[in-house]
Parts: sequence; structure tokens; C-alpha cells
Amino acid sequence: MVTDRMPQIDSPEDPYNMDGTAVTFRWTRISEDKDPDISDLPSFDYSLYLFNAVKFYLGQLFNIIDEESFMQSLNEFYEDAATKSRLSRTWYCQYLLVLAFGKAFVVTPETPSSPAGSKYAARAMGMLPDLTDIRDEPLLAIEVLCLAALYFESIDMRVAAYQHIGQALRICFIEGIHREVSEGAVGSKVSQRCSTVWWTVYILDREFSALLGAPSSVREEDITTALPSERDNSLRAAATTLQIQLARLTSRILTSVYQATCFLEIIS
Repeated sequence: MVTDRMPQIDSPEDPYNMDGTAVTFRWTRISEDKDPDISDLPSFDYSLYLFNAVKFYLGQLFNIIDEESFMQSLNEFYEDAATKSRLSRTWYCQYLLVLAFGKAFVVTPETPSSPAGSKYAARAMGMLPDLTDIRDEPLLAIEVLCLAALYFESIDMRVAAYQHIGQALRICFIEGIHREVSEGAVGSKVSQRCSTVWWTVYILDREFSALLGAPSSVREEDITTALPSERDNSLRAAATTLQIQLARLTSRILTSVYQATCFLEIIS
């Protein structure tokens, strides 16, 4: 519409579609029968440093990583990296994405078009789980897809971010964690993790949908999982609940004020 009203000389056909052009980021898909690349990885102590940097900078969104299980796997990895990376490819993806985020937070990149730690992210993207690889560790797969989506968003690849958070959302539906998971059925620890994972996916899905102008993928009436503030009285739970409410409000605005019918009426 702007181009029609204000024509530009030698302007590209779609001058406003800048998705994926901010940085250079490519990866190669690694087949299941090929061992993951474990070369050029940091020491255990430096990995811990990067992990804590991610924990600090991501703030509330760090909830997407289950710290206890991650640390247990990290210790196992540094005892036998080849075996752990081969048997736990999904966790290895998570570990590589933590390294990528950590490097981006604490290291100055050599070139603006190549973020620090991007080589680890590229390695992780090549091994991301698809819908056939989630049967054994669905919660971990959701966490990894959330981290991948967040990384794509951070390097201005909005379409890829939206697609990956959509895949995470579908796995949530398959596993039923958008519904309240009873502590009596799975225990308090798993129930809490399911709640944390679900609300993180919910927040990211709403935010990424808003950034693309796409409709939300889940109806509010289908969600029965309790809000974090309904589970405990901590400041972190209250902050997460506020994030959820803000994401919900954003979605409501997009689906009511800026509907396609309204837009068509304006331009007609």
C-alpha cells in the first residue's frame, strides 16, 4: 500500500520483508545413523559459566530448561561425551543451544553478520528432533524446540521461529500438557515441569504470532493448566503470570481489533 502511494525508483518488489537477512546462518541436517560432532567444545567449567550466563540473561524464559535434569546430563556428558551425545541427541541439541546463547551473551562477535556461538547453534539445528523422535522424551523435545525458536527470533529469523514454536505447541497438545496434569498421577515434580513448559510455550507462541501478524493457534477455553501464581506465592510465579496475561491481551487485540475483515474494509 505504501509503495502504491509513494513509488520508489529501483525499489525491490518486497522492500519490507527483511526476514532472515540480518545474519548469515546456515546448517546441515545430520542423519540419525551419523554420530554427532563433539569436537571443539568448551571445558566443563566454561560450560557451567555459559550455562549460568544463560540462566541470568534469559530471566523468566530460563524456566524452559529443567536445571536439575540438565546438570545431571551435563555431568554424564563430560564423563563420556561420545556415548552421551549418541544416546541423548535431543539433550545434546539443548546443550549446544545453551552454549550458543551463552557465547552470544558474554563474547563479542568477530563479525556483525555471525553471532558468537552460532557454530554451536548450527550444529544443534542439524539434529533437532522431528515429530517421530519425541516418544521417549517429549518434554525435553518441547524445551529444545522452544530454545531453537527463541534463537531464531534473536537473529531475526521470524518465520523459522514461528514454525518451531508451532511444532512445540503441537507436541504440547499431543502430550496433553495444556490441560492440568494432576500431581496425584505423575508426582509434583513432573506436574510442575509440565506447567512450566506449557506456559513458556504459550508465551512464546503468542509473542511470535503477534510479530508475524498471525492468529493464535490455541483457544483459551481449551486450557485448564493452573497459572503459576495459583501454584505458589513466589515472585517468579507472579512475574510469569503477568507475562502470560500480557501475551493473552496481545492475542486478544490481534484477533479483535486487527481482524482481516477490518483491514479489508479500511483499504476498500
